[in-house]
Amino acid sequence: MEGNGKSFNKKPYFTALRLYSFTASKGQTLMELLLALGIFAFIMTAVFALVFGGLTTGLRSEEQDFATMFAQEGLDAARSIRDTDWGTFISAANGKIHGVNTDANYWAWDSPIDSDANDESLYGARKFIREITVENVSRENGDIVQTGGADDRHTKKITSRVKWNNGLALQDISLSEYLTDWMYPEFIHGIQADFNNTDPPGGVVGLTIDPETVYLTNTPSGPITYTHSSINAGSTSKVMKISWKANVPASAALTLQMRGAPDNSGAPGSWSNWCGPTICDNNNSYPITGDGNSAQIIIPNNQWFQYRLNFTSTVANETPILDKITITAKNLY
Repeated sequence: MEGNGKSFNKKPYFTALRLYSFTASKGQTLMELLLALGIFAFIMTAVFALVFGGLTTGLRSEEQDFATMFAQEGLDAARSIRDTDWGTFISAANGKIHGVNTDANYWAWDSPIDSDANDESLYGARKFIREITVENVSRENGDIVQTGGADDRHTKKITSRVKWNNGLALQDISLSEYLTDWMYPEFIHGIQADFNNTDPPGGVVGLTIDPETVYLTNTPSGPITYTHSSINAGSTSKVMKISWKANVPASAALTLQMRGAPDNSGAPGSWSNWCGPTICDNNNSYPITGDGNSAQIIIPNNQWFQYRLNFTSTVANETPILDKITITAKNLY
């Protein structure tokens, strides 16, 4: 029994040892497997994050580019409406939100944004909504100011805002621009009305005036000068161009000048010098030759203007004949 006991006691020892050795080896393999799976998962997570992160960034960038283009189109539409009709353009002022459409093959203000499908656009799975506002602008000493100043009825601020949801949060982008009434009012002076209102009654001595034209009464003759009465532009303005319809023979001459003043008081020094096509400091005059001519005449910004004409002729029965004068001025503020 003792021998058997010793033998019995040894078997469990070696058996337990063998079991322990086998169990330790199996645990190490499992640990290595788990570690390998963890490393693989970490690497794949990084790869997926890199790939899908790049795709997401690219998609976000495309959405941002589309929103910017959609907003810029809103500014372009507003500019087109301004060019078509300033009165229609400013009807959307005072912060009203407007949409635009092209139902008539041109841009026009549409109904408010909440009922205007034309200001919604799909890009991929995203819906982009555009809002266009037209706001009044104030100026002080000619500069645009945010507070104070006087309302500038010839300048408006346009803001084109685009909103969309990128799947994570609400996004928006805004573009703004100042637009002015560059389609300036035109002062068109009919010859009959202008010249018949001068002194002496009926016109200027030495000039013949009929319902449509003005020319020298006797030839040779000259210089006969006519100065038009003061023209009120309504607000501070800049004369951009003066055009005319005239027939001037080679033996005759017809020259034109302009000047301006801040008011019509006639006080000494209030009127600028008579201006030629580009300068106002030496009484330059500009010869008018032929039909349908025009000249760029730059004079100081003022509210009141005058033009004067000088007729001359050196050959009998040959005289300058003036049919029409059009002064184009831009109201500034």
